[in-house]
Amino acid sequence: MSTAIVPFRPNGPAADQEAPHRFIQFGPITMNIRQCSQKANALRIPGGTGLQDGDADDNSGIQWPHDAANNSGQQQGPAGIQMQHLGPQEPQQDPALVNVGMVVWQSGFVLAELLLRRPPLGSWPGVRVLELGAGTGITGIALALAGARVMLTDLPHILPLTRENVTANLRPIHAAMVAEHRWGSDATPLLQLCGGYPDIIAAADCIYETQFHGALLSTLQQCMGSHSQAFFSYRNRTAKEQTFAATAAAHGFAVETVPTEQLAEDYQTGGGCGLL
Repeated sequence: MSTAIVPFRPNGPAADQEAPHRFIQFGPITMNIRQCSQKANALRIPGGTGLQDGDADDNSGIQWPHDAANNSGQQQGPAGIQMQHLGPQEPQQDPALVNVGMVVWQSGFVLAELLLRRPPLGSWPGVRVLELGAGTGITGIALALAGARVMLTDLPHILPLTRENVTANLRPIHAAMVAEHRWGSDATPLLQLCGGYPDIIAAADCIYETQFHGALLSTLQQCMGSHSQAFFSYRNRTAKEQTFAATAAAHGFAVETVPTEQLAEDYQTGGGCGLL
């Protein structure tokens, strides 16, 4: 288990968080990502995703294509995608997390671009990926489009937006699921849905609040097998992000630095980003 630190320039692509949609391209991969800015969110119910009633239904996700005929309680989703209901874990919402995960953060762009250009296992088809704090889903969707089997997870109030973007960008041939997971809770259901320990765990901009570091590391320890690799990207805003590396090291994670020249040119100087 390793941790890496990478700098990136904070004013590169993916900076517009007010647009209702972001059209993002990584080589041959093109995505249309819906986002809900804090301004738009403030016009609706506090703590909501900014989605209108009826935009999303239950907590469901796209099934692995070869598993679609083997599960009960299915629903037919848009474009023929099979949907599976995943029940909520905890109804209470932490106030500090009400307005997060609704827009494309630069860390998600940086992480997706890096992983697509430099696949840790050489290529993406068949690689099992678990994304924590998926938000709009930019990283997980990009990897699913590249052929990975992706489980995108987040809190229940964010999942309608995640699921909308998954449905809009993926087709039945792609392998992706959307599921609720609260860091620090029992990760057994996720591992069962993933079919075992994931090969790659990805998370973008998830460590800016130190109060959640312990819970996040608990989830990592539960979800990482001996072969698993975890990649966490973040922009250095305050010292809070930097303390995560030390905390991770204390929990048995090795910390290393990914050379900045491995990043897209726009993100090679200034700011800060970490990959674990």
